[in-house]
Amino acid sequence: MGMWLRHLILALGVPGLLAACGGGGDGPRVLAQAQALQFGSMPTLTVGGQATVLALASSGLPVVYGSRSPAVCAVDAATGAVTAVAVGVCTVEANQSGNADWAVAPARQIDIAVQPRTQQLAWAAGVADLAVGATQQLQAVADSGLAVEFSSLTPDTCTVAADGGVQGTAAGTCVVAADQPGDSIWAPAARASQRLQVLRRAQLVGFAPPPTLLVTWSAAVAASASSGLPVAYGSLTPAVCSIDRLSGVVTGLAVGDCSLTADQEGAADWQAAPAPAA
Repeated sequence: MGMWLRHLILALGVPGLLAACGGGGDGPRVLAQAQALQFGSMPTLTVGGQATVLALASSGLPVVYGSRSPAVCAVDAATGAVTAVAVGVCTVEANQSGNADWAVAPARQIDIAVQPRTQQLAWAAGVADLAVGATQQLQAVADSGLAVEFSSLTPDTCTVAADGGVQGTAAGTCVVAADQPGDSIWAPAARASQRLQVLRRAQLVGFAPPPTLLVTWSAAVAASASSGLPVAYGSLTPAVCSIDRLSGVVTGLAVGDCSLTADQEGAADWQAAPAPAA
């Protein structure tokens, strides 16, 4: 080693000498490589249902999942399986924490709309025609198990009570409906309806005991309809007796059997009554 080099080492020291020569030091710093996360297609979910989300890291490292809306959905951290527990927006977050070669990835989120479950209504039994004033029970069920609501779509013809009892109020077509409005889990059901005919009521006419009648004598007979409607009288033996159509006063004309009739022709809500004879 030359004398000049010895003097230079003594003056600068080894580190100084290396620096002066462009050598030594820490060298360039090697940084962890950046990575990104990307979600796949968005699934559809209904309450109680399950689907799997998939997020990939550009590093190829495994992704960890989590739910940012635990009241709406739960997420399996390892698999990304999402279970919907309520209607709303389910926010799933994906993370990748990096390693010696890869930096932490920025978190990514995906929003999934959780829809209510669908339900259907079915009539448990058919409905039969009924007379004015008569009632029958409606029966329908929802596959959700929720209570069914009944109503009349033709209130001038029939009424429906809260418990599903339908009553005919006037002759004509009665349309009844079953509804289920849904709740936090179930969507409203499509309305189900049925038709039935409300028939006019049957009525009967009956005579009171007939009076004794002599030729030329008059007496009143009485007949009444179960409907309460007025009756009209007639004589089946006009050679023996006559009768006033409205009042029922009968007059004997000749010796013999006097046969009388009473009619009630019906009304909007009542059928015509079969005519009895006295």
